[in-house]
Amino acid sequence: MGRYNFSPLRVSQATQNLLTASKIPRLPDWHTVVRETPPSQPLIRTQPLAHPVSRIRLQTVVGPNGEKHVSEVDIGDDSETASVYRDPNAHRKKGSRPKARKPSKLFQPVDIKYEEDELRKEFYRDHPWELARPRVLLEDDGNDRAKEDWNHIEQTTRKVDGESVIQRTLHLLQTVPDITPSEALNKARRELYQARLKSHIEAQIAQSEALYVGAHFGLSTIDISADLERKEYEKWETWASSQVDELERRKKEMYTDFAVVKTVSAEEELEPGEEKRMEDLDALEVEEPAPSTPALTAP
Repeated sequence: MGRYNFSPLRVSQATQNLLTASKIPRLPDWHTVVRETPPSQPLIRTQPLAHPVSRIRLQTVVGPNGEKHVSEVDIGDDSETASVYRDPNAHRKKGSRPKARKPSKLFQPVDIKYEEDELRKEFYRDHPWELARPRVLLEDDGNDRAKEDWNHIEQTTRKVDGESVIQRTLHLLQTVPDITPSEALNKARRELYQARLKSHIEAQIAQSEALYVGAHFGLSTIDISADLERKEYEKWETWASSQVDELERRKKEMYTDFAVVKTVSAEEELEPGEEKRMEDLDALEVEEPAPSTPALTAP
């Protein structure tokens, strides 16, 4: 049937025909299972399910008689057109439509998005060194954040870190009426700075009290770093002096070899008159006299 191959759907029937024609001695063990639970036969590909981002906000709504009341509104996912973290009224713009997917990506799985993703991207872009702090990734049931009280950023069961800022911002967006994401994020960041300053002052006071009663903490981080830097400098200084000595030795060898080569080449390039003069000088050299032997006299 065209380009569709239905052979895998007829495996049990083909196996039964082989048994009837005595091609196989008995039916395989899997024949009954495949016959009772055949594979599905849909020929229409369905598009993957979308995962819309739920953004719950509290907005002040004016009634027909002028009274104001706060209502809970889900503004949905506007990240395809304009991020609500840049423009709070992007979801209200007329003519804003989500971008259509390409035909080649029509049946690919859709990305799973969460509201915290945009907040994390915004926060860690301004605070990249927060990612260098050690974090505890172990959780009890994967939903520990729902058990915390995010009316304040400091918790009893976890340290204040970047994720605390994200959850605090999300709590402000869902509980404070008419607050923008930038205002909520700035408020959570100020609370983070205050909590860090408070913990730093507490640590300094505790260290001062411990030193007063005779505690010894050893070398500080700065002292350890300075000692390591000094050792590396000494190692480099030794290596640099050896390299300088090697260069000086090579220079001396280079000049000595050059002088020898020039002397030999000068002797090879002597003119004919100079060669005769050199031979005459060699002939004038005084030879050592041969040792005299006593004369033999007849007895």
